[in-house]
Amino acid sequence: MADEITAKVQTEDVSQLQGNVLGLVAGGVSTKTYLPFVTTDDDQPTELSLDSLGADFIETEDHKAYFVTAEIVGTEVNSFKTAGFRRWCLIHRNVGFAGIQFDNEGDSGSDLFLGTTGQTATIEADTATDGRIKIIVTGNIGETYKWSATVTVTETVATA
Repeated sequence: MADEITAKVQTEDVSQLQGNVLGLVAGGVSTKTYLPFVTTDDDQPTELSLDSLGADFIETEDHKAYFVTAEIVGTEVNSFKTAGFRRWCLIHRNVGFAGIQFDNEGDSGSDLFLGTTGQTATIEADTATDGRIKIIVTGNIGETYKWSATVTVTETVATA
């Protein structure tokens, strides 16, 4: 019997209230695409979330491995300043926490365009709390940036 392929597509645009998620599952492997966002008005690292409250994040589960790719774009609301990044990493979660196995942080080829200096974007695994996948951006002090990302997560069970 062939594995059933299922997909969930959110068609109504509620991106300012809740991040859209597209998911495909087949043979114990799944791929999901998330659209997290956030607004920054200083130079403090800030996590993108799937809702406007900053409370819904990209979760992981025990005994799974994840390949994460993120295309992140930011624009300063009062000017034409922009920033763009492409990041990827491999995350493994044992029990309760996750860790980065390999990433491309610091690869200058992944910084697509920087309108000014100072902005950054990273993918992290929450190693202390809940193992979630964290997309972190940093804007510039005194500037308001709107950030959004397309994050694709492919996961598989890490145990037999």
